[in-house]
Amino acid sequence: MSKKIDELKKSYDDIEIPKELDDKINSAIKRAKTRNKFNITGGAVAAAVLTFTLFVNTNAAFAKSMSSMPVLGKLVQVLQFNKGIGYGGDITDGADIASIENSNKGNTSKITINVSTIMNTMNKFKVEYKDYPSTMIFTMYGTRNMSAEKEFGELKKNPFIKDVYKIITLDDSTVRFAVVLNFPVQYEIKEYKDPAKIEISLKKLKYDKSKVVYSVRSASYEMGEGLGIVEEVFFKAEDKRILKDESGKFAVELKYYDSKEEAEKALNDFKDEFGDIVKLFIEERKEGKALKAIEQ
Repeated sequence: MSKKIDELKKSYDDIEIPKELDDKINSAIKRAKTRNKFNITGGAVAAAVLTFTLFVNTNAAFAKSMSSMPVLGKLVQVLQFNKGIGYGGDITDGADIASIENSNKGNTSKITINVSTIMNTMNKFKVEYKDYPSTMIFTMYGTRNMSAEKEFGELKKNPFIKDVYKIITLDDSTVRFAVVLNFPVQYEIKEYKDPAKIEISLKKLKYDKSKVVYSVRSASYEMGEGLGIVEEVFFKAEDKRILKDESGKFAVELKYYDSKEEAEKALNDFKDEFGDIVKLFIEERKEGKALKAIEQ
């Protein structure tokens, strides 16, 4: 126990406090002293704590150093996205997606995914965002349960959200689900620990309602192992996603393109690479529209 305390003390002593944080806290305390309605033990401390909190959330280097401090018990990480894909969390097992909360204010919305894990830290996860239709797909690794599924109906009442559904995975330690939006959004995703959660902030964006894309996709299937096998056939297709069609069935979309010519070329390339095991189609689609039902 003594050794552990010494290690924590060393971690604390090693943290470099930016000079500008001292300046901001001192400035907050001085402002508080000049106000009669504040006292130094109340208002000034509150002002300093508020300044400290804002600094942690806006200074990435300092937030990273503070995340190792068990006394604070809270980590803030803003996910970085590359081509619409962002990663977070740590490798673990036995997680449960415990609940999902949502709230709206004007043209913004906030969704909070609360996760239960042994260490109270986020399990490893991936978030993929794509348009046509605007969809966020969450892949939660090391996850054995999704208690929050019972809240999907309530989530669909959110004016930002058109649909929420689980997606088949052939890995029993992974859970996937999709949040389909009514329109394109600007998004920011933060990861927390103690408690473990993901906070998604959404802001509605203007878009061209007349724009058409051309999707290379499979036929429609019931959600189940057959659909999972179809997805596995195209395992090397980096942009693939499973989407619900207008009939309630599901299809594997390999990718969408801005022109029919691009889609036709891609269709032939996919056939050359993967063969004709799964029949593919080209579908014309606008933003906000569900996939058409295409029988096998």
